[in-house]
This record gives sequence, structure tokens and C-alpha cells, in this order.
Amino acid sequence: MQTGKVQSDMCALTAAIELLS
Repeated sequence: MQTGKVQSDMCALTAAIELLS
């Protein structure tokens, strides 16, 4: 499992949500 990639994707998702909201 690539936990680093998952964490990075989650960070990107959170940033996108912050921008959209």
C-alpha cells in the first residue's frame, strides 16, 4: 500500500474542497 500517495491525494482533495466552498 502506498500510504504516502493516499495522504497526498487526501490533501489535494481537502484543498480542492476548501477552494470550492
